[in-house]
Amino acid sequence: MNNTVDGSFVPAAPMNVLRAYHSATVLPDGDVLVVGGTNGMEPASWLTDGTRGASAQVPWHHLGQGLSGTLSDVERYSPSNNAWTRVAVLPGPRLGHRAVCLESGQVMVIAGSGAVGSINGVELYSPATDQWVAAATLETPRFAHTATLLDSGHVMVCGGNHQSQGQGQVLASVEIYDPVANRWRAAADVPFARMDHTATLLASGKLLVLGGYSAQLNAAIDDASLFDPATGGWSTVQPLPERRMQHTATRLADGRILVVGGADAPFNPGRADAYLYDPQADSWSLGGTMVHGRKGHSVTRLASGHVLVIGDGLSVESGNMTEVFDPDTHEWAIGAELAHARFIHTASLLPGGQLLVAAGLRPGTSHPSYLSSTERLIE
Repeated sequence: MNNTVDGSFVPAAPMNVLRAYHSATVLPDGDVLVVGGTNGMEPASWLTDGTRGASAQVPWHHLGQGLSGTLSDVERYSPSNNAWTRVAVLPGPRLGHRAVCLESGQVMVIAGSGAVGSINGVELYSPATDQWVAAATLETPRFAHTATLLDSGHVMVCGGNHQSQGQGQVLASVEIYDPVANRWRAAADVPFARMDHTATLLASGKLLVLGGYSAQLNAAIDDASLFDPATGGWSTVQPLPERRMQHTATRLADGRILVVGGADAPFNPGRADAYLYDPQADSWSLGGTMVHGRKGHSVTRLASGHVLVIGDGLSVESGNMTEVFDPDTHEWAIGAELAHARFIHTASLLPGGQLLVAAGLRPGTSHPSYLSSTERLIE
């Protein structure tokens, strides 16, 4: 492990609202739109596994039921003015949703958990008019799903959990949205029902879905499945070297996929090992080991090609220290130190190459402690 600082974090303007489990989307003009989330929940034990306080994420059976303090507030950040502005609120509060910027420039907010449970509602935000309009709803309500903008401009939603009347159902279903027709259609189910997985668009235009939690096994899975939008079919590729859920999967400049952190079972601490997938060879290799295991973290490929990992819920130390991966050497280095330790935040790469880190939870506390602070990485 090298000791190096690639740039530094400087304080940015704080948000108007404390929040975590929100989304952050970079708009075509370079502003950042932050939507929803939560900033209050009772009882505090919903964030505990009995030993590590707020270091564990909210169990799905509570997240799916909705939480007190679920937000409909929306804020827009201007990098040029370093200022947050509250804009039109969501028609209904939600957290754990997914947000995608469509080719039209609209932001699409998909499903998630509302005040009383998982929802299938989809909303479209127009940055030009500051207005929300309802889009066609999903067939199946869900949270802990993935949503990916395909090369066609369509949006693919995969897996997740449908919580209804206190009962959760981990999903294999896939739906694809046509923004021109404003219509969802069912696609072939993903192999293995799953939630807390990743879906990464490859350079080929195919979608790689990795890992996740299986209710059938009550454990993380190692499955790696590839969706081909041209045929609408799935194929199975080489599985993950280790079972993983709540991880991240990031496409590198050369097309390989870097898998970082996550847990091998529900409520286990984050893993420190990383793996690299080569789509052309359909093979995995070791991607080195970080100083800290990571869960509730963010991963961003910087303009330099290096990959920056931020956040963890286990301790203030791991939540404060960032780590940087060099794809050429496969080595990890200690990155710039955050001003505020955090996890379940968002990290948005701005057009000029700076990185905006926003809100989240403060680790190492015995009860949920939400943040409104934001920071910018200056390389």
